[in-house]
Amino acid sequence: MECSVCKGPTKLCCSRCMKSYYCSRMCQKKDYSKHKIECSPRSADLLVTSVFDDLIPTNEAVLYEYGFNNCIENTRDQCMMLGLYAGLHIYTDHETNAHFLKTIDISNLSERDQKVPFESFSEPKRHIIGLYIIILTNCIPRIELDSWIDFGFASCKYDDDWIGEKEVQLLSLYRELIIKKNCKIDEFNDAYVSGKVLDLLKRKCDNNPWLSENKLVLRGYRQSMKSVYSLKQYVLCEFLGLVNPLRVDYGFMNYRTENEIKNMYPKFDPQELREACIKGKIFNYVKSILPSNELKPIF
Repeated sequence: MECSVCKGPTKLCCSRCMKSYYCSRMCQKKDYSKHKIECSPRSADLLVTSVFDDLIPTNEAVLYEYGFNNCIENTRDQCMMLGLYAGLHIYTDHETNAHFLKTIDISNLSERDQKVPFESFSEPKRHIIGLYIIILTNCIPRIELDSWIDFGFASCKYDDDWIGEKEVQLLSLYRELIIKKNCKIDEFNDAYVSGKVLDLLKRKCDNNPWLSENKLVLRGYRQSMKSVYSLKQYVLCEFLGLVNPLRVDYGFMNYRTENEIKNMYPKFDPQELREACIKGKIFNYVKSILPSNELKPIF
């Protein structure tokens, strides 16, 4: 048989489809972008494709193996399950990231980084790769993840929707940065380590006025975090615990149940709430936002 790329003699073939032949890994890599379309996909690959296309799978094997058949009569549940797979350990689990790096061709990685295992990357670069995967799946980082705070989603003002309009706008700017402006992972990583991701966004996205108008707050790698964003994480995420300093600073000690205050705080702007906390005027700030019948002098 002959190699599908260089036409040299070979006996080695693709282990999945057993149809395409290659004389070396180099030739196989050169043919990857074309062959991945022709090669018979596994159900896991079909699921990944559905995640990237943001569409409910239609393949029977995928529907059965990944549980979609269990909620086949409820479209909303199927959408939630698709969202689960989109976010499931996509950022925190190194093996999953490594799998996605093999499954999709991330051209934003340098040629050197494409040849090394995921575990060999520095911690901040792993964070950035995780963010790229999330953004390329057209998703927003899960609320419990550090990336939700680090890359500005926590500073977006609250909307009635679970994913607010401003978070979606920020997502679209990251997609512009990564896809349209072709920002390489190394460049993004340098900005993250130096605490200049917002400057990178402004420079690459033509100084989009939306970035300045919304007063986004981003955190560089290992920079200190404003406690109000930990509060927002706790309020919006059911299974996160509350650290003790927040109990005192934001009035949890004065409530009969944490659910009372947890249901109230999502209505406020984090930056304004933080300023009120620093000045010791949380009650006055709450009073200016909530109707009087929802208020109790508890702070």
